[in-house]
Amino acid sequence: MRTARRVRAVQTSAELGAWFERVVRSCAIDRMRADIRRLRAEGAGVRVEGGDGPEQGVAERLAWLEDALSRADEVDRRLIRLRFADGATLAQAGEATGLSGPAAHGRLRRLLDSLRRVGKERFGDE
Repeated sequence: MRTARRVRAVQTSAELGAWFERVVRSCAIDRMRADIRRLRAEGAGVRVEGGDGPEQGVAERLAWLEDALSRADEVDRRLIRLRFADGATLAQAGEATGLSGPAAHGRLRRLLDSLRRVGKERFGDE
């Protein structure tokens, strides 16, 4: 709601896409910070000063994800933005990218599966 109240006029769809990407990144960072504050309040001992605290891992993962998405196909990035940033249904996201709803679903599923697999390998998650 905060971003909807502050939306400014944009001239091109590229500007709108860039604005949405900044909004999503900002929301992710805000969420990460809120989680860190919550963990501190619960006494989980989250460290801020050191480079090996949980927030460092989250920041590293966000940087990796941002890089991975920047290298993804334009249609994949657009599907991700439409589905998760704009809240579009699979049918709406597919229609906006020239795909059917099931095709958009399959493409998103394969992209997310790939990101999960590579992320698990990179960060040693189980």
